[in-house]
Amino acid sequence: MAWVAGNDVTTGDLITAAQWNNYLGATGSLEYLYDVPSVRVYHNVDQSFARLTPTFLAFNSERFDTDTIHDTVTNNSRLTCKTAGKYLIAAHIKWDVEDGIGYMYLYFNGATIIAQARGADLNSTGKLEQNVATIYDLAVNDYVQVKINHSATSAKNVKYHANYSPEFMMARISP
Repeated sequence: MAWVAGNDVTTGDLITAAQWNNYLGATGSLEYLYDVPSVRVYHNVDQSFARLTPTFLAFNSERFDTDTIHDTVTNNSRLTCKTAGKYLIAAHIKWDVEDGIGYMYLYFNGATIIAQARGADLNSTGKLEQNVATIYDLAVNDYVQVKINHSATSAKNVKYHANYSPEFMMARISP
Protein backbone atom coordinates (compact mmCIF):
# COMPACT_ATOMS: atom_id res chain seq x y z
CA MET A 1 0.00 0.00 0.00
CA ALA A 2 1.48 3.39 -1.01
CA TRP A 3 1.50 6.31 1.37
CA VAL A 4 -0.27 9.35 -0.13
CA ALA A 5 -0.38 12.12 2.47
CA GLY A 6 -0.45 12.68 6.21
CA ASN A 7 0.38 15.15 8.96
CA ASP A 8 3.80 16.61 9.68
CA VAL A 9 4.75 15.44 13.18
CA THR A 10 6.27 18.78 14.18
CA THR A 11 3.60 21.19 12.89
CA GLY A 12 0.51 19.03 12.37
CA ASP A 13 0.21 20.42 8.83
CA LEU A 14 -0.88 18.17 5.97
CA ILE A 15 2.08 17.05 3.83
CA THR A 16 2.34 15.27 0.50
CA ALA A 17 3.97 11.95 -0.31
CA ALA A 18 6.88 13.83 -1.92
CA GLN A 19 7.45 15.79 1.29
CA TRP A 20 7.22 12.56 3.26
CA ASN A 21 10.05 11.11 1.18
CA ASN A 22 12.27 13.94 2.41
CA TYR A 23 11.92 12.42 5.89
CA LEU A 24 13.29 9.07 4.74
CA GLY A 25 16.97 8.22 4.95
CA ALA A 26 19.13 6.68 2.22
CA THR A 27 18.13 3.19 3.36
CA GLY A 28 14.43 4.04 3.10
CA SER A 29 13.98 3.76 6.84
CA LEU A 30 12.40 6.51 8.86
CA GLU A 31 14.99 8.71 10.55
CA TYR A 32 14.40 10.80 13.66
CA LEU A 33 11.96 13.51 12.64
CA TYR A 34 12.69 15.75 15.62
CA ASP A 35 13.97 15.56 19.17
CA VAL A 36 11.21 14.66 21.58
CA PRO A 37 11.14 17.26 24.37
CA SER A 38 12.66 15.34 27.26
CA VAL A 39 14.97 15.71 30.22
CA ARG A 40 16.65 13.60 32.90
CA VAL A 41 18.33 15.29 35.87
CA TYR A 42 20.03 14.20 39.08
CA HIS A 43 21.84 15.54 42.14
CA ASN A 44 25.44 14.40 42.51
CA VAL A 45 25.74 14.42 46.33
CA ASP A 46 23.59 13.25 49.24
CA GLN A 47 20.90 15.71 50.39
CA SER A 48 19.98 15.86 54.07
CA PHE A 49 16.42 16.55 55.22
CA ALA A 50 15.03 17.28 58.67
CA ARG A 51 12.28 15.13 60.16
CA LEU A 52 8.70 16.08 59.17
CA THR A 53 9.86 18.95 56.96
CA PRO A 54 8.44 18.64 53.41
CA THR A 55 11.11 19.86 50.99
CA PHE A 56 11.58 20.01 47.22
CA LEU A 57 14.61 18.06 46.00
CA ALA A 58 17.35 19.96 44.20
CA PHE A 59 18.86 18.66 40.94
CA ASN A 60 22.25 20.17 40.07
CA SER A 61 23.21 18.01 37.07
CA GLU A 62 21.69 16.88 33.78
CA ARG A 63 22.00 13.64 31.85
CA PHE A 64 20.25 15.28 28.88
CA ASP A 65 17.82 18.12 28.16
CA THR A 66 16.45 18.44 24.63
CA ASP A 67 14.20 21.48 25.20
CA THR A 68 15.80 23.70 27.94
CA ILE A 69 13.39 22.17 30.45
CA HIS A 70 15.82 22.36 33.39
CA ASP A 71 18.24 24.94 34.78
CA THR A 72 20.99 23.63 37.08
CA VAL A 73 21.19 26.94 38.99
CA THR A 74 17.91 28.88 38.96
CA ASN A 75 14.93 26.90 40.34
CA ASN A 76 16.89 23.67 39.94
CA SER A 77 14.10 21.69 41.61
CA ARG A 78 11.86 22.34 38.58
CA LEU A 79 11.28 20.73 35.21
CA THR A 80 9.51 23.44 33.19
CA CYS A 81 7.46 22.63 30.11
CA LYS A 82 8.62 24.46 26.96
CA THR A 83 6.46 22.49 24.48
CA ALA A 84 2.84 21.83 25.48
CA GLY A 85 1.55 18.26 25.52
CA LYS A 86 1.10 15.11 27.57
CA TYR A 87 4.23 14.13 29.50
CA LEU A 88 5.41 11.02 31.25
CA ILE A 89 6.94 12.29 34.51
CA ALA A 90 8.93 10.07 36.88
CA ALA A 91 11.37 10.17 39.78
CA HIS A 92 13.45 7.68 41.80
CA ILE A 93 15.20 8.13 45.16
CA LYS A 94 17.07 6.04 47.69
CA TRP A 95 16.80 7.04 51.35
CA ASP A 96 19.07 6.21 54.23
CA VAL A 97 15.88 5.93 56.30
CA GLU A 98 16.11 3.01 58.72
CA ASP A 99 13.15 3.99 60.86
CA GLY A 100 9.95 5.83 60.08
CA ILE A 101 8.25 6.34 56.73
CA GLY A 102 9.46 8.08 53.57
CA TYR A 103 7.11 10.10 51.37
CA MET A 104 7.67 11.30 47.80
CA TYR A 105 5.32 13.48 45.76
CA LEU A 106 5.21 14.95 42.27
CA TYR A 107 3.95 18.54 42.45
CA PHE A 108 2.37 20.54 39.63
CA ASN A 109 3.20 24.28 39.63
CA GLY A 110 4.42 24.08 43.23
CA ALA A 111 0.99 23.50 44.76
CA THR A 112 -0.90 20.45 43.45
CA ILE A 113 0.08 16.84 44.13
CA ILE A 114 -0.25 14.81 40.92
CA ALA A 115 1.37 11.56 42.13
CA GLN A 116 2.71 10.16 45.38
CA ALA A 117 4.56 7.26 46.92
CA ARG A 118 4.74 6.19 50.57
CA GLY A 119 7.18 3.63 51.85
CA ALA A 120 7.89 2.10 55.25
CA ASP A 121 11.41 1.63 56.50
CA LEU A 122 13.06 -1.66 55.73
CA ASN A 123 15.36 -2.24 58.69
CA SER A 124 18.86 -1.37 59.81
CA THR A 125 20.40 -3.48 57.03
CA GLY A 126 18.38 -2.05 54.14
CA LYS A 127 17.48 1.30 52.67
CA LEU A 128 14.15 2.53 51.37
CA GLU A 129 13.89 3.14 47.62
CA GLN A 130 10.91 4.89 46.04
CA ASN A 131 9.59 5.46 42.52
CA VAL A 132 6.75 7.69 41.44
CA ALA A 133 5.38 8.30 37.94
CA THR A 134 2.38 9.79 36.17
CA ILE A 135 1.19 11.08 32.81
CA TYR A 136 0.04 14.70 32.93
CA ASP A 137 -1.02 17.45 30.49
CA LEU A 138 1.37 20.40 30.65
CA ALA A 139 1.07 23.84 29.08
CA VAL A 140 4.08 26.02 28.27
CA ASN A 141 5.69 27.26 31.53
CA ASP A 142 3.90 24.71 33.75
CA TYR A 143 6.45 23.00 35.96
CA VAL A 144 6.78 19.88 38.09
CA GLN A 145 8.87 19.14 41.17
CA VAL A 146 9.68 16.29 43.54
CA LYS A 147 8.87 16.93 47.20
CA ILE A 148 9.97 14.54 49.92
CA ASN A 149 9.29 14.11 53.63
CA HIS A 150 10.02 11.49 56.29
CA SER A 151 9.01 10.52 59.81
CA ALA A 152 12.37 9.10 60.97
CA THR A 153 13.62 10.11 64.41
CA SER A 154 16.36 12.41 63.04
CA ALA A 155 17.53 14.08 59.81
CA LYS A 156 17.96 11.60 56.94
CA ASN A 157 19.57 11.69 53.52
CA VAL A 158 18.35 11.10 50.03
CA LYS A 159 21.41 9.20 48.87
CA TYR A 160 23.35 9.88 45.70
CA HIS A 161 23.98 6.72 43.67
CA ALA A 162 25.36 7.00 40.16
CA ASN A 163 22.67 6.50 37.51
CA TYR A 164 19.64 6.06 39.78
CA SER A 165 19.31 8.29 42.86
CA PRO A 166 18.05 10.91 43.00
CA GLU A 167 16.76 11.04 39.41
CA PHE A 168 13.92 13.14 37.96
CA MET A 169 12.74 12.99 34.35
CA MET A 170 9.98 13.79 31.91
CA ALA A 171 9.32 13.19 28.22
CA ARG A 172 6.57 14.45 25.93
CA ILE A 173 4.51 11.51 24.74
CA SER A 174 1.86 13.31 22.68
CA PRO A 175 0.62 16.79 21.73
